[in-house]
Amino acid sequence: MTDEKTLQNVLIMVTDISELYHSKNQMEYLASYDTLTNLPNRALLFNQLKQSIASMARKKSRGMLIFIDIDHFKEFNDNYGHQIGDKVLLTVAKQIQSICREEDILGRLSGDEFLLISEDIDNQNAIQMIIHKIQSIFKRPQQIANLSLHVTISMGIALYPANGQTPESLINAADQAMYSVKKSGRNNYAFYSQEMSNIANEYFFIQNALKDAINAENFSLVYQPQYAIDDHSITGIEVLLRCTHSRISTVPIERLIKIAEETGNIKQISYIVLNMVCDQLYAWEIQGFKVPPLAVNLSRKELYADNLILTIHNALSRYKLQPHALELEITESAFLYESDMVIDNIKRLKKLGHTFAIDDYGTGFSSLSNIKTFHFDKLKIDKSFIDNLQTYEEDQVIVSATISMAKKLGLKVIAEGVEIQEQADILQRFGCDIIQGFLYSKPLTKEEMEKLLIEKV
Repeated sequence: MTDEKTLQNVLIMVTDISELYHSKNQMEYLASYDTLTNLPNRALLFNQLKQSIASMARKKSRGMLIFIDIDHFKEFNDNYGHQIGDKVLLTVAKQIQSICREEDILGRLSGDEFLLISEDIDNQNAIQMIIHKIQSIFKRPQQIANLSLHVTISMGIALYPANGQTPESLINAADQAMYSVKKSGRNNYAFYSQEMSNIANEYFFIQNALKDAINAENFSLVYQPQYAIDDHSITGIEVLLRCTHSRISTVPIERLIKIAEETGNIKQISYIVLNMVCDQLYAWEIQGFKVPPLAVNLSRKELYADNLILTIHNALSRYKLQPHALELEITESAFLYESDMVIDNIKRLKKLGHTFAIDDYGTGFSSLSNIKTFHFDKLKIDKSFIDNLQTYEEDQVIVSATISMAKKLGLKVIAEGVEIQEQADILQRFGCDIIQGFLYSKPLTKEEMEKLLIEKV
């Protein structure tokens, strides 16, 4: 008989947990690293920046955070496909990593944005050396999948502790500095300053107020007549936008339009303006006014829209208006990038009966080939060439040559911003066709414009 307390058998259960262990490691990796570049991701970067700040605070040392953004990255995806776009990201990551110090931390923040954390940077020479090394890499084309691509980057730099003492404040400061580089032309770097913060705060305020203005349609129109230089008859009327929202009514309309273009809200504003213009044209026709063509500016983003023709057609059809009632003005910057969509939109609108004018000529990027390609009807000489026309011989040479060229190409010429008689006399001598400016009329309200139409048309 066996003692009940004596051990008779042992049962051992063995479970292979290597797959579970591997899965756990894989999940931890995915939570902390970017799968494309193998760099720390946003979450890990934030923690590492926090640790770097704590370390520098203990040592009373200084550091640097560089916010890096690839210029025109969307164009790589659009023109070559997302596989090439991924290779561009990978190349940029590897190239920057190749010049980093062992203690530096490079990570992918999101999309085409990277952060470089550098601790213990105690003098300006060390800072400039790192920046110079990064810039030198991208001076030469990058060989990517049998393609030779020019890849450039914009960098914003924030210094610890001068520009921030928390991860949030340092990232925000570096981001603002990077954005200032984007606005000033890209492919460069900038250090954060308090002025940038003030500008960013103002920008954010205007952006939000502008959205409110769009939702409430807080806009009005004023009208500036264009006069034939020989008999002073009204040949056209430029429609100018004003914002009536109480928080931004004093902000120059040019600034509001620029912010609307940058934030993608310009299409909504243009739609509102187009319908306001057509509504006013219809009201004037009902009242029996003989109204010359109203000139409306088209933004670059509108020209690139595939529904531009339909949008304009629907607005005109709603009020039973003819295309020739609406003249379309395009600034030179609209031609910065060639596009089949732009070419098609302009040619189709001209075929429908719209006239076109190049606005602000001489300040943008258009060329004679664009004038020849699109067969524009009018060319508007920018105000900056008219302001000192009576004083500077150089401006007279430019204006005279521009008018002569336009005439030979069959375009009528409008001079903007004419304010004194001497300017008008010079323009008439050069052969200018049309004058617009305070010499003859400031922008007018609807009621003032109606009174002028009764008198002059």
